[in-house]
Amino acid sequence: MTGKMKEIDQLIDRFRQRTPIRSRSLIFTVFGDSISQHSGSVWLGSLIRSLEPLGINERLVRTSVFRLVREGWLASKRVGRCSYYQFTRYGMREYERAAKRIYSSERHGWDGQWSLLLPAAVPEEQRAALRQSLKWQGFGQLGTGLYLHPSLDRDSLDELLVEMGLRDKVIIMDAHAADAQSLEVLREAVYESWELASLAQQYHEFLDRYRPVLKAVSLKKNIDAEACFLVRTLLIHDYRKVLLNDMDIPHMLLPADWPGDSALRLVKNLYRHVCTGAEKYIQDSMESAEGALPPPLASYYDRLGGLPKVK
Repeated sequence: MTGKMKEIDQLIDRFRQRTPIRSRSLIFTVFGDSISQHSGSVWLGSLIRSLEPLGINERLVRTSVFRLVREGWLASKRVGRCSYYQFTRYGMREYERAAKRIYSSERHGWDGQWSLLLPAAVPEEQRAALRQSLKWQGFGQLGTGLYLHPSLDRDSLDELLVEMGLRDKVIIMDAHAADAQSLEVLREAVYESWELASLAQQYHEFLDRYRPVLKAVSLKKNIDAEACFLVRTLLIHDYRKVLLNDMDIPHMLLPADWPGDSALRLVKNLYRHVCTGAEKYIQDSMESAEGALPPPLASYYDRLGGLPKVK
């Protein structure tokens, strides 16, 4: 427990009570949100120490890291008796594609066009991995074997397909709704196929969890650095899980007062409040094979529309 602010301690308490605690997913968040922005490599002991307040013990950390290595997300390096971990090239590229959405400062505009992808010749054993990667990029699935996206980053898609060896296995097309009636049918299909009612509920639960924390930290000037790191990690961890189920649906196809907009505003504000303290904790408490982690990359400050510089 941080022992610093009631609202932060309550947030951590609720996380510790989750069953099961998905430590593997949380460690992925730490590497993406924090470690990737510094040296990219961290001593396992630093990782164990940083996650202990969240109820994740050494055995869970070691088991989760081993699984991430086995699955190709992380790579390990030994220096003496110490083990250091970082994203593999595959892990980093997958994270970077997801990060474009996680740290975006606004929902993309829409010109009425859709990008369609059909995995016409994708081998069966690769379809699940392709589906997950397309989901992280904001693709939705409309029926069996048809993926669509309203504001596609074509460079990121091409990069993904080349990495997976699937560039000549899919068909990509552009389309638009022919008339107002087609658009209305599409709106209904989107609502049902993408389970927007369930997604809206997830956003509301996220807002209920973090609004008290935002209110508390906005009224306090000096917040414990470790508490800032824990809040930032949990914030992005929980937001990522909801956001990557949100398929970048255009506003005109969404219900009125879509809670995803409120969630984005909250994330921007809360992240900015705690990011300086979180960076202090990371640089003071985490180690790479070369010693203390260096300052964050310049691109880190572009997150969520711009972050305050660490002094």
